[in-house]
Amino acid sequence: MAFVIADRVRETSTTTGTGNFTLAGAVDRFRTFDSVLDTGDTTYYTIADQSGVGWEVGIATFTSPSTLARTTILSSSNGGSAVDFGAGSKDVFITLPASRTVISFSGGSTGLTPATASYGAISLGGTLVVGNGGTGTATTFTAGSVVFAGASGVYSQDNSNLFWDDSNNRLGVGTATPVSSIETNGTITAPTLAATNLKHASSASNNIVLDSSGNTAVGGVLSFNSGYGSAATAYGCRVWVNFNGTGTVAIRASGNVTSITDNGTGEYTVNLTTALTDANYSVVGSCGTGTAGNDDFNLTTNYNVAPTTSAVRIGSQRANSGVATDAAYISLAIFR
Repeated sequence: MAFVIADRVRETSTTTGTGNFTLAGAVDRFRTFDSVLDTGDTTYYTIADQSGVGWEVGIATFTSPSTLARTTILSSSNGGSAVDFGAGSKDVFITLPASRTVISFSGGSTGLTPATASYGAISLGGTLVVGNGGTGTATTFTAGSVVFAGASGVYSQDNSNLFWDDSNNRLGVGTATPVSSIETNGTITAPTLAATNLKHASSASNNIVLDSSGNTAVGGVLSFNSGYGSAATAYGCRVWVNFNGTGTVAIRASGNVTSITDNGTGEYTVNLTTALTDANYSVVGSCGTGTAGNDDFNLTTNYNVAPTTSAVRIGSQRANSGVATDAAYISLAIFR
């Protein structure tokens, strides 16, 4: 079923009354309704009484091969109601009613306008405004764009400053080529920051600031307000290790430690995986046997062998005698 309008379709009929019309054949040099319509199709129609003043314009539903149901009356000689046609011949033809003719068109607040003259098939051009469900722009967005509302609410993209790498599930802020889950090369200011994989360019102009007061750290360092009263530099633990110093030395767990060298009873060298910038670091730790009733132990830093950027020598000794003794539990951390 379709709505169909066709040229030069005209038949006669002798039907009377206000009901369906039975068509009696095409007028000379015109076509029948059945030649252009299928059963269930609708069309505009006009009925004109050849021997009287009655006429009617409306929408009809066609049933092949020759029945026209007057579905909707648009205008008529009976004040817009169905005409009660009397005896005699009538012309029945397809025509475009004046009330359905497009003589002008407005896209309203959509911003759309006709791209061709306003008759026949109308093609709209322009952009649909955001308020009506559009983007307000004809821009084709780049794959990975994080689209945002720009000036006047028009959708915009800025891939060099905000980009989503959907293949690797990475977000770039200030970069279109993120290499971690979240990568930024600009300043981040926030009361708290929770991130599993946060990569940040460490330069003096690119700082991560975690401070509810909005203070900005200087020198490319991580700062936060944690009881200081204002943002202050956070000094991180660069090295840590927990190992068994008895028998064959065994590391239980560690960070940035590649191995432990056993230098003899109660003497060890902690070797770092990644060297520090200098040897001016602070070493803290503890040691003991892990058995109740034994003497207390002290962890010492052996400065007879100077620390380096990649290793530090330590010792474990009994607290009451100062005698070097292997300890079962030795824990160490380096801050810089």
